[in-house]
Amino acid sequence: MVSVQNSSIAVIIALIGCFVLSADAIRCHLCNSHLDEDCNSLRLTVPRGVRDEQYLTECEEREDATRVFCRKTVTNILVNEEKRIVRGCGWHAEDLRGRNDTCITADNEGFFEEICACFTDGCNSAPMGVRANVQMAFGISILMLIVATVRSG
Repeated sequence: MVSVQNSSIAVIIALIGCFVLSADAIRCHLCNSHLDEDCNSLRLTVPRGVRDEQYLTECEEREDATRVFCRKTVTNILVNEEKRIVRGCGWHAEDLRGRNDTCITADNEGFFEEICACFTDGCNSAPMGVRANVQMAFGISILMLIVATVRSG
């Protein structure tokens, strides 16, 4: 049986982990598939490098920004059927305030864009659904730990 003291320590560590995950500094992938084709899928091209780490860059805070975030823009150019992906940092998120991961689409003359914003390290690599599933699993794990602690106490 797990003691109440050990369970309490586990809950405190888990809560600290949640706060660390939501720190202000954020690292985003920074690349452009038009200039570097590896940006399309974030393939490993650096010898002995860590997958997906080659483009990760810490985003700088700006005084005029409400919140620093990661951005991924996918542009489909209709004329030549080219697809470009631009990943980077974003700073002007007034219209995104209070939301978490979100995407908007724009159907412009000659090209179609999907622009996604997210708020965790490296989040502009995988599709939004993958990140949401991982976050949900983490949240459920924390909830189960809290319930187990309460029941044992």
